[in-house]
Amino acid sequence: LPLEFYQRLTQPKAAVAPVSPDYQLTGVVYSCDLGNPQAEDIIFQGEFSAACNRPGPIALPPLPFSGVVLEEASINNQSRGFWQEDRPEGRNLHFALAEPGLYHLRLRLSCRVHRQGGWRSATVQLPRTAQGMLQLLNLPEGSEVSLNYGQGVWNTRVTAGTTLRFALPEQPVSIRWRSATGRAEIDPTLTVSSLMGLSLTPARQLLLWQPTFSFQDQGRTVFELEIPADWRVEQISGNNVRGWEALPPAPPADNPKTLIPPGSASLTGLRRKISVHLLKPASEQEVLQLRLLAPGLEYYPQSRTVFFPAVTVPDAARHQITAVLDTPLTFSLQSESSAPLRRIDSDSASEQFFRAFPDQQGRFQPAEAWECSGEPLPLQFALQPARRTAEARLELIQELTRDGLVAEGKFQVRTALPGTVQESFALPANFELQSVLAPALLHWFVESAPGQNRATLLFADSRAKERRVLFRGRSLRDCRPGQTLPLLAFTWDGAALQRTELVVQTRLPWQMQEKNLQSLQPLLLEQCREWLHRPAPASLAFHSDSLNYGGELAITAKENKISGQCLHGIHLTEAALEETILFLLHLEGEVEEFSFSLPEAWQDVNIQHPAIRSTSIETTPDDPATRRVRLRFLQAQQGEFLLRLSLERRIPPEIEVRPLPCPYSLQYFLVLENSGRDEIVPVSRQGYEQVLRPVLPRRRELFQGGNFQVWQTSNQSASMVLRCQERPAVETAGASIGLASTILVLDASGNCLGEQTYHISNSTEQFLSLRLPPHSRLWTVEVAGEPVKPVIPDGGGAGRVCIPLVKTAEGDLDYQVSLKYSSFIDQPGGARKQEFPFITSENISVERCLVELRLPRDLHWFAFGGNLGQVVDQDQYYSGQLEYQQQQAQRLQLAMQSGNVFSQSRAVQNYAKFNRQIQSDVSR
Repeated sequence: LPLEFYQRLTQPKAAVAPVSPDYQLTGVVYSCDLGNPQAEDIIFQGEFSAACNRPGPIALPPLPFSGVVLEEASINNQSRGFWQEDRPEGRNLHFALAEPGLYHLRLRLSCRVHRQGGWRSATVQLPRTAQGMLQLLNLPEGSEVSLNYGQGVWNTRVTAGTTLRFALPEQPVSIRWRSATGRAEIDPTLTVSSLMGLSLTPARQLLLWQPTFSFQDQGRTVFELEIPADWRVEQISGNNVRGWEALPPAPPADNPKTLIPPGSASLTGLRRKISVHLLKPASEQEVLQLRLLAPGLEYYPQSRTVFFPAVTVPDAARHQITAVLDTPLTFSLQSESSAPLRRIDSDSASEQFFRAFPDQQGRFQPAEAWECSGEPLPLQFALQPARRTAEARLELIQELTRDGLVAEGKFQVRTALPGTVQESFALPANFELQSVLAPALLHWFVESAPGQNRATLLFADSRAKERRVLFRGRSLRDCRPGQTLPLLAFTWDGAALQRTELVVQTRLPWQMQEKNLQSLQPLLLEQCREWLHRPAPASLAFHSDSLNYGGELAITAKENKISGQCLHGIHLTEAALEETILFLLHLEGEVEEFSFSLPEAWQDVNIQHPAIRSTSIETTPDDPATRRVRLRFLQAQQGEFLLRLSLERRIPPEIEVRPLPCPYSLQYFLVLENSGRDEIVPVSRQGYEQVLRPVLPRRRELFQGGNFQVWQTSNQSASMVLRCQERPAVETAGASIGLASTILVLDASGNCLGEQTYHISNSTEQFLSLRLPPHSRLWTVEVAGEPVKPVIPDGGGAGRVCIPLVKTAEGDLDYQVSLKYSSFIDQPGGARKQEFPFITSENISVERCLVELRLPRDLHWFAFGGNLGQVVDQDQYYSGQLEYQQQQAQRLQLAMQSGNVFSQSRAVQNYAKFNRQIQSDVSR
């Protein structure tokens, strides 16, 4: 930096003289005397000081207040220099100082006290400067005070002579206080009708309580309840509940300064107060629901007396109680009551209880119902623990895997009485328990012991009549062929009787043999089908009625063996020769590879299967015309295995077929199927026997139609020579048109558009000779779905055309010849007779005709004539189509009964196509 600039920066500047403010204020201190419990109003007296620093008048900032009435204000003991103004949420207080000096300001404000039972409350916003403090004076001994700033509630209890001081916030503050001397004051307008349900179990005591408060005054925001100190509140709900607070138990009367620590066990005879706060002030009636819990009765196995929990509403003038008792499953209950308690019908009380607590339907089983017009309910019970021994049934599956012996079981236990929340069952040695599932199960763990481990289960309820426990685990012993493993035994602790059904199974190629059975008898596997849903190929079943059972299992490996069938299908179509080889194998043991030989024509076949890891195709040294195929699996295979190979090639004049050589004992089938005009026939055969009525598996993967021939052999040296033989077309008596249908559209000017369709069966004719009507023009012609060009013969006269036809054979369907044309007639109208233009056939006769005319709606058409007959309705029109279809179906049935197998083949294939066509027409 330049030196001169640096020197200017370091030179001190003259300090700016502070500006004196116009005024200065101290904090406001308010005092409120709460010593008079009968006062209808409370008085807030406050004072603060102000300093005026320049000539006035100087107006102080407005001081907002609400909920109180300003009774008096003074400046230096003079009631002048202040005024009030309204604002949206209250009022503002203004002060003005006339001249410089020190001023002392005093305020006196009053507020109406609201009563709710024993509580008194007031909500106020007092005028304050930047700071404020409120002092509460003369509170009686043991008074409870609750302050709500809008962001939380602060509760305290005071002793004699204590003055409470707290800072005033800017927002309104709610003050609630009540005296602790004697019982809380009775509200003569408050009545309560309570519905209660008590459930006693060894795990816990549950009280469901629904009090309905009825009152006359308005604006109630809090309700006070009392419960025994050894009970705790789990939940309080209601449509208008904001929250609740539980005060510590009140100390004994003989020593009121005794502190009761949280969680103290010595709470007998003490009471706990519950304050329930509402979202908005209640009017006339409010309904709450409470869920109270107390320790269970599991630590008292002997008979004892239990009292109904003394829940009360201290502020209520009258309390009507209806109580319903749950049926204890682990105890026998005997009620003992005194006046004014009376027993009522449990059915009506139960219906009322389930309407209030619908979630208890099915859980709560009412046994007794009582009614009382006072509080607390003077009811006690004599509980006698019930006695019953446990009985267990075990369904156990033990499966041998490569990772070890896996066990899955299900215990069905009729629980003992008295019930308990803790159950256990014994585990075998070297066993790892992996999972346990059961209804109402909270936690489970394994207890290690020198003799035997145990699985301990902790349940949420001890009242269950039956427990269903599912478990899974595995033995830590190695499991492989050549070993002898002990059978795993599980027993339910405390059961006097246990029925065990044990199934040992494996899906591996292993064999199992039981040894040294103790208290185990063989059992038919069918007797376990009710619960054994996934039986393995190798399974053993046992049963036992003893708690001490056991045995051993010897494991041996199976010998690898491949058996099954090889199906070679040859399908001749009009375009190609389709071959399919289908291996249906049954693998025993652990098969890792499969090999066979293929003809040279199959050397480029693509073999794909999800279980194949690699494929090798090599030339056989002994026979260059064959290829050796070796398939290696991803993992050892067992059971059923399917392999399919397909090849499509040109039709050779002659085919030699042999069974595919492989080192296994397979049964070979040769299947020939013809679906084209030509046929493939055997010329010579050696070792093959024809099967007249074959029953083959996977036939749908080989056959497409119904015309096939099957040969069978078990000799790999068998052979057959096949030859493709051309078959001439079947000659018939002639050609016919089974149905001619026409759609003709005519407009009011005489222009005609027509579509005429012929359904033709033709075995002799080369052309269809047609005569067009006068003034007509042929637009398009389609034969069997393909467009063709008509031929105009020489010397045939005007309007004569010839349509090239396709010949059909026995068993073929009719094909369609569709013609679209246009024509012209005289303009209709004036009662003139009109002749419609139709195309006529000259060389093939028409068996039936269907004509559909679409005529202008603005003209009246009548007196139809000609050789077509009269106008028919829609049903008669469609019946003509149905007659034609029935005639075509009869022709196909006659062809299927023909002695020519090729006619049968065509008829079978076309019959299926005909059925699909009929279904398509019906759906349209």
